[in-house]
Amino acid sequence: MLISIGVGLPGRSIAAALGLEAGQPVWEIWRKRGIGHTDSLIESAVLPLSRVPAIDRELLTQGGSLYRFIEERYDLREDYTEQAFEVDTPSSWEAQHLGVAGRDAIVRVRGVSFDADGNAFDCFEQCYCASKFTFYTAGQTRHRVLGPSERSNWSVSLLTAPRC
Repeated sequence: MLISIGVGLPGRSIAAALGLEAGQPVWEIWRKRGIGHTDSLIESAVLPLSRVPAIDRELLTQGGSLYRFIEERYDLREDYTEQAFEVDTPSSWEAQHLGVAGRDAIVRVRGVSFDADGNAFDCFEQCYCASKFTFYTAGQTRHRVLGPSERSNWSVSLLTAPRC
């Protein structure tokens, strides 16, 4: 379910992860995702307008796949990702959308998606109720972008009010 979509300027950490210069705008898309019929996580995707000039709001509102859309429209395919996992407590906004108490533990996953040429095209964040998931990871050993904690500036300053 689409929560919001807007255009903004990325914080320092996201701009660095995406290889953007100051002032280059990005899409910020928040969605609630589920497993079965239960809303289980909230997810943001941050995509540079230079690589993804337009988003199909109607498709996302109807539950269509964002990543299938950018693959088909812009030929952006994820070759690999770099992810950082953190156990945290939710903000009040996150708690509301996840249906958890503010003191409950959540798992926050921040990541960057890279194409086959090694160019970043997506920064994402996913928040899960910590007691409801088991995570399995496998991947490459090369470190690219994320440090132990890039949380301080993992943000977008919206240029206009977000819309659904």
